[in-house]
Amino acid sequence: FLENFDCDKAANGQFVPGRGTDPIYDEACDTINRIKEDLENYKQEMIQTLKPKHVASRSWKYINTKPESKDKYLIELPVTVEVPHDFHVKAKRGSGMKQVNKYRTEYVADLVRELEQALEVQQTRRAKGMQIVFAKFDAQRPLWASAAHISALLDALGSLAVMAGSPGYCRAEILDCPSDGSVKP
Repeated sequence: FLENFDCDKAANGQFVPGRGTDPIYDEACDTINRIKEDLENYKQEMIQTLKPKHVASRSWKYINTKPESKDKYLIELPVTVEVPHDFHVKAKRGSGMKQVNKYRTEYVADLVRELEQALEVQQTRRAKGMQIVFAKFDAQRPLWASAAHISALLDALGSLAVMAGSPGYCRAEILDCPSDGSVKP
């Protein structure tokens, strides 16, 4: 069961299903990773087309990259960088030569929509992953019940053995208890 989730994160209240526990969760994680790679590749491709290239490569950054952020993955570039016509200004910060524009392109918008869907699936399946782990544990109920019963029996017999060796006590006599309920000495 320890392979089904990260014990350290679970101890802090953050259940994260382990790889292979829930294929739908795994697929959502793979999609999120692919989209992040696509965004980074897009950045590298676009930097090659922007002028001045050295300013673009040094200052291009995605903002609002956290899962709960609004307007995810806006492209932030100084106003001095010439951008293609498909870069739409969504916001501005600063003024004059220090102004920074926040852009969105259709390509990034499509990736962000796909990312948001994958993040939603990931979040809902995280809770489902916990149910899957509990179901796997419960499927072994007879084994766990037997282990608990045997442990209790060994504990009781061990306690009787310790007491039988103490001064003033005698060895307990263990009677056979058949399943029909009758006791034989």
